[in-house]
Amino acid sequence: MDFTLKAPSFLKKFSEFAGKSIPISMEIIADGTQANENPAASYRGFGCITGSNSSRLLLDYKVEHPKEYEEIMRLLFQKDYGIGLGHVKIELGSDVNTFSGVEPSTKRYVDERLDVTRGAGFQFAADAKAINPDITVDLIRCSEPAWVTKAFSTSQEHGLNARYTWYKETLEAAYRVYNLKFDFISADQNAAEIADEAWILYLRYRLDHEKNTPYDYRKIKLLHLMKPEQEILQLRWLKIMLLEMLLMLLDFIILHMVIHILIF
Repeated sequence: MDFTLKAPSFLKKFSEFAGKSIPISMEIIADGTQANENPAASYRGFGCITGSNSSRLLLDYKVEHPKEYEEIMRLLFQKDYGIGLGHVKIELGSDVNTFSGVEPSTKRYVDERLDVTRGAGFQFAADAKAINPDITVDLIRCSEPAWVTKAFSTSQEHGLNARYTWYKETLEAAYRVYNLKFDFISADQNAAEIADEAWILYLRYRLDHEKNTPYDYRKIKLLHLMKPEQEILQLRWLKIMLLEMLLMLLDFIILHMVIHILIF
């Protein structure tokens, strides 16, 4: 295959253009009185998303080339070694092609035992925390299984309880299989245009009052996820609703970049 540059004159023209460029001074004034002091909007670092079952490709290395896999993971997560990512967001699979592939559902039927080993995300997060125990872990849904959606056709209470059952069993299975504790849950569906305040309030209440849990679910914080193009829309509904209770329940607001880098 021929990789030679077909238009070498382009580089010459670019060099001429760069040589003629003139630096322009600019004064930037930072007005501290206009800063957003909401701690939920504070910058806290970078993280990554494992979704669409794409992490399974990486886990091929874990099986076939374990040394290379470890090196890749250390470059991603080890402090003072590589990128030093500090957060892993796991897609809660539902057998739906949400981005670039299908994340396997953790619970396909209401009466089946939940299985967190179908997808690669939980294993990926557990390996990341083995390298850096300070990494925080987050759970997000982009869709939901049919049995959860069907429950809403009976009543809102049935639907909310079914969805919470799906979440709760996932938390329990992730801890049982991978000893994985979740620090955060993205309160609503990924990049939802309208906040489901009933679900957010329901989720917070159930987590806070859950008994016999493997760890303290009251410490799990709720997030809200938004895409840059939705930021104005999302902030608008937050202002219109004026639900201070809801805002207190949302511990962080995350900006979901197109390249799947999280600012949290």
